[in-house]
Amino acid sequence: MKIFDRIMKCMLSAAGSAVLLCGCAFPSVSTSSSVPNGIDKLYTADAEITVAGNDDEEELVYSGKMSRLGGGMWELELSAPETVSGLKIALGEEGITASLGDLNFRLETEKIPSKAAFMSVFGALDNAAADANGLTFSETETDLCWYGTYNGGKYTLLYNKADNTLCGLEMQGISVRFSCFCITGNDSSVTTSPSETSVSSEAPSVTSASETTVPSETTTIFTAPTIETPTETTTTASQSKASETVTAASR
Repeated sequence: MKIFDRIMKCMLSAAGSAVLLCGCAFPSVSTSSSVPNGIDKLYTADAEITVAGNDDEEELVYSGKMSRLGGGMWELELSAPETVSGLKIALGEEGITASLGDLNFRLETEKIPSKAAFMSVFGALDNAAADANGLTFSETETDLCWYGTYNGGKYTLLYNKADNTLCGLEMQGISVRFSCFCITGNDSSVTTSPSETSVSSEAPSVTSASETTVPSETTTIFTAPTIETPTETTTTASQSKASETVTAASR
């Protein structure tokens, strides 16, 4: 299979109708007093994504490093299977891009099937981040489970009860296992952090530039007192001496 065909199959593959069951049953009535830890933050995690096969296609399993860079902004670098190892998939405002070696291309988001496996995973996680307070909740001996709906289907977030970290995502035809979950920042830092850095780094340069490029103002501010002080001193001394001479003469 050609490289381009492998990439397209990977990016556009949709989950089959099989339901991959998880350890948590969807609750009838239950709400959580807290939200899933870090789900609305920026984070990275190792991911193993299993996509159920259709009647004529076998099950697909992908492994790689997934990063949430902001709402609707994701990056996934695959390490397995070998046929797509090194493939980088990035989702942003302008669409989805893929690169493998020297091959790069972009697809507009609207041209990607809504049921495409990676888009479903990204979308469900973003949905959970946006509606964290509206998710229902239950727990087992080992897992904390939050439930939501996305794109007409239900999904389940699984958290390791021992350390309260994201360890799984289950939805129809797709199962994701997460490990090495690490929060890297707040979602707002995608937009605010660079501007704050820019302001703090530019402040010294602005001051320096004004002193350098406007020498007349610098001279006025810093040397004027030096010019005026001797003048005032001389004037005061002359007036004092003249006054003493007049006084002496009058005596």
